Amino acid sequence: MQSDSQKRLARRASIKELSNKAEGIYYYIKPQNMLFRLISAGNELASAINGAVAYFTNFAQSGSMDDTASREVIDRIYRKVGSMMCDIDIIHAAGGAEIMPEPYESIDFCYMIEFRTLLREAVINGLPDDYKGVQQNPTQIQLIKPGIAYNVAIPDEYDDPFFDQFVRKEEQRDRKIVFRCTKSELDAIKRYAHIIDVKYTEEEIHHA
Repeated sequence: MQSDSQKRLARRASIKELSNKAEGIYYYIKPQNMLFRLISAGNELASAINGAVAYFTNFAQSGSMDDTASREVIDRIYRKVGSMMCDIDIIHAAGGAEIMPEPYESIDFCYMIEFRTLLREAVINGLPDDYKGVQQNPTQIQLIKPGIAYNVAIPDEYDDPFFDQFVRKEEQRDRKIVFRCTKSELDAIKRYAHIIDVKYTEEEIHHA
């Protein structure tokens, strides 16, 4: 088993080898090409950052966000940061410095500093220790058919036990269901919506 000293020496040798390769990459690819790649990576990162700012600014204004699209925005920044850091490291090595094989440690460190700073500010502004976000912890509702639904002379097709004690997770999202139906089917839908106490406006439910 390697001692701590041996591990440090092995790591030092590994970094030195990578630094030699990085310097070789710089000179064999040509300095002008490396600088062009660095400039391109910087421009692409700036574009990704501007796109992220615009995307999340829109969320702050509208309150609506697509989870898949938002993750793509964030992933794009990570990819561009990684590309640019690699280019910088290679040019840095050509100047005689050792490369940083694990730049993500610095990124993680800065991330946590920012998170703790924001958390401290939020606590000062009154954030409780047991706070649970609405979006992270969607409310749980229980759908039970009201008793009035059973006080009818002739039960219709909606009077069945399927919805009894039915529990589901409800997230606060804007949803729209589009489908075709006849006038009689529309009337049945409206009647059932009234039975289970679903609120709607005439603009939200109508037939084609």
